[in-house]
Amino acid sequence: RSLRITASQASGIVGGGATLLFGTPDAESGKHKLRAAAGFRSAEEARKLAQQLEALVAEALARGLPCSGPLSGPLASRAGGEGILAIPLVARGRTHGVLAVAPTTPLGVDAREALETLAWGASRQLDHLELAVELDT
Repeated sequence: RSLRITASQASGIVGGGATLLFGTPDAESGKHKLRAAAGFRSAEEARKLAQQLEALVAEALARGLPCSGPLSGPLASRAGGEGILAIPLVARGRTHGVLAVAPTTPLGVDAREALETLAWGASRQLDHLELAVELDT
C-alpha cells in the first residue's frame, strides 16, 4: 500500500504525470516487477508503458544513477516534453527498484529533489521488505 501512495505522491509532484514504481527483476522471467502506478487512464495503459520502459529501467538498475529516455505513444501528448526520468531506488548499496516518472511540465530543482526524497523512502521500504524475507528464510 505504501508504494501505491509513493507513486501517487510522485504523480502529484510531476503535475499529474504518469508514474511507475518497479521492483527488482523477477527471478524466473527476468522482467522488472511493476509494483505501483499512478497518473494513468487505465491499468492497461500503465502495463504497456512498463513494457516499453524495460531497457531504461534495466539501465537505471545497472548504473545505480538516474537515467532519462524519450516517451512515445498516447502519454507523449500529455507529457511536458521531458520524456521519462528513471530514478533507481538504492539502499545500503543495493538497488531495489526504479521510480519512473513522465512529468507534464519541465521539472524544477524542487520537484526533482522531492522525487529523489520519495525514491529514497521507497528504497528503504523495499530494502526492509527484502531483509524481512531474508531473515524469515
